Amino acid sequence: MLLAMFAIMFVANAQEGKSQEAQGERTGRPSMEEMQKRQLVQMKEALTLTGDQVEKVKVINEEAGKKYRAIFEKREPGQDLSAMREKMTEIRKEQNKKLKEVLTEEQYKKWTKIQEERMQNRQNRGGNGGTQPEGTRGKARSNNF
Repeated sequence: MLLAMFAIMFVANAQEGKSQEAQGERTGRPSMEEMQKRQLVQMKEALTLTGDQVEKVKVINEEAGKKYRAIFEKREPGQDLSAMREKMTEIRKEQNKKLKEVLTEEQYKKWTKIQEERMQNRQNRGGNGGTQPEGTRGKARSNNF
């Protein structure tokens, strides 16, 4: 369940061709593992997850992360991104289905609302693929992970 945040970040990166990170250089962006940890902490706080839920959500996020990573590792410079987006949407749907089984009804409703707010925020930024406006990278944001 690496959410759209992971997906959008990678889609934006895909437009640049092979990323510097894939070439062994650090891009200044957090690694997949760092993003997973950050997201898990944010979900734990926002949804008040139990210890058992934290472990299950962590596994769900890691599984989705591996699938997202596989998509990006197979991409080619200039590749049509619409096919990638479709695959990522399917991964996200699968991830949300698994989350619904782990979260309470109230937690899942809150999770859905958070996702909707994130999508709205992304659209309000001009649909720039989820990248942050210039000068805002690394600044704290709300629970709209």
